Amino acid sequence: CSECEYTTQRRKHFERHEWCHAVDYPFKCEYCSFSSNTEIAVKRHVASFH
Repeated sequence: CSECEYTTQRRKHFERHEWCHAVDYPFKCEYCSFSSNTEIAVKRHVASFH
C-alpha cells in the first residue's frame, strides 16, 4: 500500500484494505494513516504491522 506498510499476496485483500484509507473512521493508528470504525481493529493492525 502506498499510504501505509500493508502488504498482501492477494489482490482481493488489497482492494478491501484500500477502503481503510478512503473513509474517515474515528479510530486511527498512531504510526500510519490506517483508521477503522472499531478500536480493536486498530489494535490488531498495530500488533500486526508496527
